[in-house]
Amino acid sequence: MKLTKGKFSIMQRVIMLTLYIISMAWLAGCNHNGNISRQSSIDCKVDTLSISYNMTFYDSAINTLPSPHFVILKENDATMYSEISRVIDANGKYFILDAWGARKLISFDHDGNPITCYGRRGNGPGEYITSDYCDVDSTAVYLLNNAGKQLLTYDLSGNFIKKSEMPFYANAFCRLNNGNFMFNLLPNEENTYQICITDSNLTAKKFILKYPKGCVGGFLNNDIIRKNGNCITYYSSPSDTIYHFDLIGNMTGKTVLDFEDGAIDNLAKINYVKAREEGLIEKHGMQYYDSPLITSNGLIFGTVKNRGNYYYSCNDTKTKRHGLKKFGANMSAYSVVTPLNIDSEGHIIGVLSPEILRYLDDADTLPDSVKNALDDGCKVLQIFR
Repeated sequence: MKLTKGKFSIMQRVIMLTLYIISMAWLAGCNHNGNISRQSSIDCKVDTLSISYNMTFYDSAINTLPSPHFVILKENDATMYSEISRVIDANGKYFILDAWGARKLISFDHDGNPITCYGRRGNGPGEYITSDYCDVDSTAVYLLNNAGKQLLTYDLSGNFIKKSEMPFYANAFCRLNNGNFMFNLLPNEENTYQICITDSNLTAKKFILKYPKGCVGGFLNNDIIRKNGNCITYYSSPSDTIYHFDLIGNMTGKTVLDFEDGAIDNLAKINYVKAREEGLIEKHGMQYYDSPLITSNGLIFGTVKNRGNYYYSCNDTKTKRHGLKKFGANMSAYSVVTPLNIDSEGHIIGVLSPEILRYLDDADTLPDSVKNALDDGCKVLQIFR
């Protein structure tokens, strides 16, 4: 039947136009969802990292590090905090995140003088309920407010820029070099993937690595997503695998952890709280307590937990040698490495806290300014350069 002008009434045309718009929106949604990539697993290079109790190697590896330069983090009434969850050296500043105590993100200059806080707890513009994770690039500071499913953006001086709503709950994130974001998602019934790559507006583009069936998590380590020089590592304890990505979010390899005393019970990898209630955490099995720190010369530093004890860990990926040193055993202020991050020049950043002072055999050799700062409750960064 040939249609001619004026064949349909105005009402019919309105209905047809409405149906057309709805159908186009539905197709656009289908096409958008269809463009989201989902990868349960990825074929890539696999390495093995052995974790052993070779104390001799640990001591010899630590002795190759330069003596640390100490930076006293001086606090004032506005910048007081209790714990260091994360430290980032960027734009001539140290950014210190206290995710669980004071719930603050603070910047210090390289002499340890406080500069500013980024936001504060509350429900107003630029405020947050939780300060779970942070990242910094050359233009802005990003803070994860997981309780509000929000990513807050500030300029480098601390001025609030914007609030972005997230379509998921996340444990950690990082800003990628192409402006996109990488998130570690919280496992729940709605989400079964560990990693999501989004665009700059937090629209999902790619989901990677499925959680084990029935995973509910229960343990949250620091630095789940960590930038290590020219790569990004993702490690969610007590997993036995470290995943490696390039700086735009492509997976490049993974490292399987081979613990000398055996890995933690499999139940802990699915439901850490239930495993702890059943006494499986303290009975057997080792786990990296935080995300390992990988240096440019192939050394890997971390903290290992086994049967309620904590150990400093060091591995040399080039020689395949490895070792541990038990916390509290003949420790030196100049060789204890509680790894926090790599600074902008590739040096290891560690920390001395007031709680560790009584365990140091050589505390009396520290500069008076450092000893006094620790006695006063300040944290002191160790920059091994």
